[in-house]
Amino acid sequence: MTDLQCPAVMIFICTGERGGAAGREGDRVLRGSLPGMNVRDIWSDDAPAALQTAAICAELLDLPVRTDPQLGDSVATISDMVQDTADLGRGEVSLVITDQTLLTEALTSNCANLSPSFVAAHPLDPNSWAEVEVDSSGWRCRQWNAAALG
Repeated sequence: MTDLQCPAVMIFICTGERGGAAGREGDRVLRGSLPGMNVRDIWSDDAPAALQTAAICAELLDLPVRTDPQLGDSVATISDMVQDTADLGRGEVSLVITDQTLLTEALTSNCANLSPSFVAAHPLDPNSWAEVEVDSSGWRCRQWNAAALG
């Protein structure tokens, strides 16, 4: 990937509750936000909570879910998958759905503008997301919990 090409945009969604009031609120947030995004693909680990969230996204976007059991294994696995996806999808949007803890570790390890202290003070809400640009210069978080980052 060269700097002259558009960055890939990765939307990292952490899994949340699917039942009860919290699950209904999470579903409402996803249903209100995702249809306006031009998403190319949806990636999910194979945990039940991730698959439930991915199913909602797939229904809203009329896309299949690509399940990768190793996606929930390590920061390195997430990093490798993101780089591969970004290399193939320059200028496009992909969703990545996995566990909140692993997701925040991967983002703080790779995003130059996202510190562990910021994440500790502002944890990523269940059913919320981080929007990250990925290009040859690295990863840059543009949005965290619906708040724009500089």
